[in-house]
Amino acid sequence: MFPGSAFLAKAVAEEFGRKEGSDCVVVFYVTCRERVRERVRDYNYNDNYHDYDYDYTPKARMERMVERNVGDPLPCHKFVLRRISEMFKAKIDSWNTALAATFSLGPPELRVSINSTEDEPSARAAIGVGYTGRVQADSSMQEVLGLRRMGRFLQIDGCAAACDEFIMGRLQAANGSGSNNSSGSSAVDVDGQNGGPQPPVHGPGPVLEFFSVSNLFPDPAEDLEDSSFAASFAPVLAASKQALVRHFRDTLAVLNTPALAEQFLDLPAVAVEALLESDDFGTDTESSVLLLLARWTKVNFGKTGAADRKRLCRLVRLVQLGRRYLTFILPALAADFEAGADEGLPGAWFPISCMEAAFIASLSSASNSEQRELKATTSKLHDITSPWYSITARPPCSPAGGLTFGWSIAEQELRLALQALGPDQQHKVLYGAFAAAPSVYSHGFQWRPCIKLEHAKGTAGAYLTCELPGAYDGEGSRISADVVSAGSLRAQLTVNRWRNGVRQNAYTGTLTPETYVQIGGQWGKATALGLRPPPEGGGANVLEAWADYLHGGEITGGLKLIFGSEEDADSVIIFYAEELRGQDGAEASKVERAVGDPLPCHKFVLRCMSERFRAKIDRWDGSGPKDVRLELRVSLNSEDEEPSARAAIGVGYTGRVQADSMREVLRIRCQGAYLQIDGCAAACDEFITARLQAESSSSSGVGVGGHGQPPVLEFFSVSDLFPDPAEGASGFAAVLSAAQQALVCHFRDTLAVLNTPALTEQFLALPAVAVEGLLESDDFGTDAESSVLLLLAAWTKANFEETDAAARERLCRLVRLVQLGRPYLASILPALAADFEAGADEGLPGAWFPISCMEAAFLASLSLAVYLSSLPNAPASDEQKQLRESGAEMYNLTSPWYSFTARRQCTPAAGLTFDWSIAERELELALQALRPGQTSYLYGVFAGGMSSICASGFQWRPCIKLKLGEGTAGFYILCELPRAYDVGGSRVRTPMAGVVSLNATPLVHCWGGGGRQDAVALNMQPTTYCQIGNSRGNASALRLRPLPAAGGPNPTSAAWADYLQAGRITGSLKLLPPPAS
Repeated sequence: MFPGSAFLAKAVAEEFGRKEGSDCVVVFYVTCRERVRERVRDYNYNDNYHDYDYDYTPKARMERMVERNVGDPLPCHKFVLRRISEMFKAKIDSWNTALAATFSLGPPELRVSINSTEDEPSARAAIGVGYTGRVQADSSMQEVLGLRRMGRFLQIDGCAAACDEFIMGRLQAANGSGSNNSSGSSAVDVDGQNGGPQPPVHGPGPVLEFFSVSNLFPDPAEDLEDSSFAASFAPVLAASKQALVRHFRDTLAVLNTPALAEQFLDLPAVAVEALLESDDFGTDTESSVLLLLARWTKVNFGKTGAADRKRLCRLVRLVQLGRRYLTFILPALAADFEAGADEGLPGAWFPISCMEAAFIASLSSASNSEQRELKATTSKLHDITSPWYSITARPPCSPAGGLTFGWSIAEQELRLALQALGPDQQHKVLYGAFAAAPSVYSHGFQWRPCIKLEHAKGTAGAYLTCELPGAYDGEGSRISADVVSAGSLRAQLTVNRWRNGVRQNAYTGTLTPETYVQIGGQWGKATALGLRPPPEGGGANVLEAWADYLHGGEITGGLKLIFGSEEDADSVIIFYAEELRGQDGAEASKVERAVGDPLPCHKFVLRCMSERFRAKIDRWDGSGPKDVRLELRVSLNSEDEEPSARAAIGVGYTGRVQADSMREVLRIRCQGAYLQIDGCAAACDEFITARLQAESSSSSGVGVGGHGQPPVLEFFSVSDLFPDPAEGASGFAAVLSAAQQALVCHFRDTLAVLNTPALTEQFLALPAVAVEGLLESDDFGTDAESSVLLLLAAWTKANFEETDAAARERLCRLVRLVQLGRPYLASILPALAADFEAGADEGLPGAWFPISCMEAAFLASLSLAVYLSSLPNAPASDEQKQLRESGAEMYNLTSPWYSFTARRQCTPAAGLTFDWSIAERELELALQALRPGQTSYLYGVFAGGMSSICASGFQWRPCIKLKLGEGTAGFYILCELPRAYDVGGSRVRTPMAGVVSLNATPLVHCWGGGGRQDAVALNMQPTTYCQIGNSRGNASALRLRPLPAAGGPNPTSAAWADYLQAGRITGSLKLLPPPAS
């Protein structure tokens, strides 16, 4: 990418490919073999020789390597090429050397060898990226990845980064528009409704297009000389993997949506690996993950090598398989592998031995003592760090209300079946078809609804059939022939009935996990559907008996998958709280009361994720009966803790936090620590940090006019839930650090807080720990340290009763007192010290700043000594050194009070402008009330209704001085002692002797000539002082128009016409930064 200013870069981009002005040309060529003819000399009868052209004889045939140009020459510019590519820089230098030696003329011809003619567009485009810094917007993923490779070959600076940015942009744009989720499932959310037609399926989308050319991905193993080329591609891969998960969502969506299933089966191995290794790819059970991989492997077996298949198979979390898979499917897969792996049979695709399959099944169902022994004895035989042994659960893909798939049987199919029934064929089974597939996949099996017809019977049966998925029907596999098993499912099978056009449930059968359905067998009720009796005269239509069930030419129903957590559960957690109860004056006693519903769990998981539960389980294993479900009782302080405790255990299962508020996640963190859930605190900290960083990066916290509470304020509003560092919560320090950064990003600086009412309100509501985070940060800006002390004074006045002396002292210690302005050091700080000495023992609100009068005086002396020594041409003096040595014996000079580290200056070089105005009606009333010889003052009001602006630790108000009968008016700036110091009994009050300077430009606007003008500007500089409680300005700053003759227009409007606009006098106060020292 061409370096330089934006203007120059734009100009260079426009020159790409233009012949005019170019001073060199790039020629692309391929090297190929070419057959040439040899001139063979032979003699005739007259001894004269002549030439023969031998074209095909072995003697004459010869080959040579030749260069063949590809495409048109590309006009370029040496100046640009030298700066975008080391390769072209070397070629240009080589050409210049040759030119000096041969004195040849003409523009340089830079020849570039490429592998094939197909590479020429990529090579040309790579140079174009060097010129423009951009990839063409209509480029395909294949073109961009080819361009990335060619850019590396040509050593084009920034080409890889531009390609990566292009790909990331395409992926993010697709995510934002939701295009990756366009392929909907055939499930519906309304119980019993037919799924109907699926949503239209759009094109494959960028993420599938990206993975379809995975053969062009950079390979770290092939790029050892330039590891950065492949390393820089890592963020692109990470983003593409996230987009891939968002596209396919979960196993049930893929298995039960034909469009998604087709897309999944076309994926390359690297994309399947990205899905299976992701903790965000959901599933109903791990058995469905194995089934999904089995379907992909069956289709792609011939396209993959054993190493790729092994890598994919290693990502299935086998210890989480359902019992049917562990006891039947996995052993059969192991037997297939041992028998057929050497012959490369498709059935031998899952690389596991029979012994390890048996070990995994034993481990998953073993008691805790058995698990310990199994792990101890197998560490040398099996890799128990593999994902096969992972207990981290994938996210559940099922909604709380279940997932319903509509099915139907066509009327014509029913008619034909009924007509075929008779004495010779007593039974007939009709299978329902779902909206887009013949069956539904769940829990690793196929499920199909069916209706069983019987000859001359007044009822019909409704059943659910369990089938072994065809994905396991591989060549030579034992699964299809030898597996004798049963599937279980929590589901509801419904058949619809229609009365007067209204749908009703004619039959609802509920299948529970405790009921098993043999593979190939059926579960249901033989008399589920009552049929209409035939008419007495006979001759009725065969469909007449089914009239109640036919609607729109079909029988309809639904299969609702209900996702309960009790499947395979071998333990249950009971939460309880203790409460005091007493009757008839008897002494109250503690009673345990169960809180919430019991939580089904799994001993194997609980032992791995919590020392507390491990100890409870071990005690039970040693003493409890073996045939009773383990009951683990957890004591809570109150009923309010139950949701958090339940959620903390959920974090142990899934590794993810699901919370809607900061309060909720902090409570989960607290309960996770109490229950000793491994990783719970880290997951909660990651959740909080991500919320805080998202706010900071989007700058959403800076605005104060939006809706809702910013995350950082929500976080600090529940500071009472913060873990105590004394209890070993060291990991929370990083969270607090991120929160502090977000807090500074939100409040920005003292002037923003003091002069923005919404921010002021938020700041005054902060807890002490948040204020501490702001004041100790070097990034929290200010115009002067006096404004920091003023900000703290305002907070302390509002929160004095909610804080204790220790908290207030901790905050006060963060003010860098030696940097206070002279007015504060000379007047405010001594008064605060006197208030503290007089009222600290009584706890008076005015005695809030913990400093003695003597230390306040010492600070002022030290600050002055440092200031004087910094002046130009200051004489050498050891006053500062002597003061520090003497003060070190009495005061803590390492305290922030003595810090000369300056905070960030928040006033920009261009200044900070605050607009103010005075209403015309207020002006009229003031003039009407004036009497001869009287004066009146009108004070400007700032935007947001503020009466004053805070700066340099004081309040500033613009005012206009009116006097009856004069042709001018005065303009002043009033300096006031901030109201934050107005505390009962305090010595910090008006009147106070002192002067203050302000580097600012106060203005009054004048309107004329069709626009606004700055009519009056007061000259306020750091060397211009204003008395505290008084104003400074110009008594005749505003020149008024002469009063009109009697009977003319309103005299007020006429005299002030130059200053009135839209019913207001307007002006501004621009604060300027302190002059550079």
